[in-house]
Amino acid sequence: MATRYLALIIEAALGVVVLPFTVKHLGTSAYGLWALTTSVTQYFTTLQLGYGGAIVKFVAEFRAKKDPQALNEVLSTMYWIYTGIGALAYLLAIVVAWYLPSWFNLAPAEARIGQLVLLISSAQIALFFPFSVFGGVINGFERFYVNNVVGTVFNVAASAAQVAVLWAGYGLVEVVAATTLIRTLPFLIYRANAFRAFPELELRLSFFRRERLRDLTGFSIYLAVIDWSSRLSYATDNVVVGRMLGTSAVGVWLRHDLPGLPTRHIPSDTPRKLLD
Repeated sequence: MATRYLALIIEAALGVVVLPFTVKHLGTSAYGLWALTTSVTQYFTTLQLGYGGAIVKFVAEFRAKKDPQALNEVLSTMYWIYTGIGALAYLLAIVVAWYLPSWFNLAPAEARIGQLVLLISSAQIALFFPFSVFGGVINGFERFYVNNVVGTVFNVAASAAQVAVLWAGYGLVEVVAATTLIRTLPFLIYRANAFRAFPELELRLSFFRRERLRDLTGFSIYLAVIDWSSRLSYATDNVVVGRMLGTSAVGVWLRHDLPGLPTRHIPSDTPRKLLD
């Protein structure tokens, strides 16, 4: 609990410091484009289908029962399911990137940048699915603090890289590439820590079991509904504003919505509807 609260405090502090700097150096339109593509890619995470919580539940259960065979069956089943879901998520990202300019009425130059940003960000999400199994092992073995510490360290590193890239004069694509790379590196650490927590870990296709998937699904369906409703509540506004009013409006919307971001200087190209 202590490491989780510490992570939340650090993330909030980073937001207060880094967000105004980012908006200042990228500009409202580019920042709005970044927020818009991030909101779109967040919908891909709904393909997790609530299995993340189910993995932790069944890992803890079979660990308590001292049944490494059942534990490996659960983890192997979800690893291969999530590998397929990750591949599907990236295929969907390619489709979305293709239609992104027409859906949000982007100018040609802006459309190209938006497509690159979306595809780069989606690569991290696609990898997140299979690697989340290792995070589930760590949490199921009651080592939440390990994930919290690793995640916090790399969040700080990603924020530092974001500031450094912008300070050097680079643009949105370079910022997203740098931060995505840094936020992907912890996946390898989660994998190593999972094998430390559970040395008998074996991920084999031969361990795939339909009955395990059925048990996991019976638990995960409720978590999936909660996750879907959360995405609908917190990720939809940027998409709607971007679809109706454009990326500059998304940037203004976020500046208005996030504490610490000045709102006095409204860009001249802000749509009248949003100001109203």
